[in-house]
Amino acid sequence: MVEYKDRLVQAMTAAEMKTADLADRLGLSYQAIKKVVDGNTKALTAENSARAAQLLNVSSDWLALGEGTMSRSNMVMPYSDLSPAPIPGRPTIAVPVLSNSASMGSGAELLEHDVLTGDLKLSQEWVTQRVKPSHVQALRFIHAYGDSMKGTFNDGDILLVDTGIRLVDIDGVYVLCAHDRLFVKRVRQRWDGQFEISSDNPSIKTSDLLDGREQLDVRGRVLWAWNGQKL
Repeated sequence: MVEYKDRLVQAMTAAEMKTADLADRLGLSYQAIKKVVDGNTKALTAENSARAAQLLNVSSDWLALGEGTMSRSNMVMPYSDLSPAPIPGRPTIAVPVLSNSASMGSGAELLEHDVLTGDLKLSQEWVTQRVKPSHVQALRFIHAYGDSMKGTFNDGDILLVDTGIRLVDIDGVYVLCAHDRLFVKRVRQRWDGQFEISSDNPSIKTSDLLDGREQLDVRGRVLWAWNGQKL
């Protein structure tokens, strides 16, 4: 008889997802998943099993009960139809909303330990397939104020930030901390290797180069502006 652990391993192998990766995506410890894979725990909880099936792109009934076929290809929502809004009956992710804002703020660790004002629930399928964060626990919502990024997002827009990104790994829009303030700026790497910080608003002619002397910390990369623009 094929046990739950065998189906889970089969699904993970097909999805080329390691134990640590699945644990991270589910917000569980590595040991929690390993105990299931090793057969020391009978199965994931019903909720986590459904979320795992979604992440591994297999049928939730097949994973949980061994019923039907492994494939859920006929149930996959087309990429273009994915929406951040929670889908009834499908897993969601609650993302904390911080009282902090950029380009205003105060001091270190703002995005990790700032006061929370609640959370917004997002479709897990949308988060994992569309914005693809470093890990879902690192996601935060902040408000942006000012007009330096006008055209990309506007004064008062809510920004979805991946606080797990602490280095400029690709060109994009980042939350930066400098001089005890938070800024949201576009960062590009030039051909000479230097990083250029700029604003998207063409009427604001600000551009700075980082040469290693600045006291500047990357606090996250903006993944989505809540006006429907992926960044």
